[in-house]
Amino acid sequence: MAHPKVKVLSVGMGGVGTMAAYALEIGGRAEVTAVLRSNFEAVQKKGFDIDSLEHGHDIKGWRPTHIRRTIPNVAEEELSGFDYIVVTTKSIPEIPLRWKI
Repeated sequence: MAHPKVKVLSVGMGGVGTMAAYALEIGGRAEVTAVLRSNFEAVQKKGFDIDSLEHGHDIKGWRPTHIRRTIPNVAEEELSGFDYIVVTTKSIPEIPLRWKI
């Protein structure tokens, strides 16, 4: 019996988020909804181009199952929800840490 695909919401589709979403989807057991802000239109039109030692070279135009501009409001949109939420964002401290030796 085939396992149903888990629903994954991915927030942050830079290099790490894109590769995580790609790996989840090509594994065949996940359906990814990606939240894109600055690159929404470019990805909607052309997809992602991937060149990876682990996942393959010259992958052109890959897209997650669903692409959105904003995080969905599951209740208002009457969506079934997500099994997992993956957040991959930059963490840049505002003030450099100083270590005492």
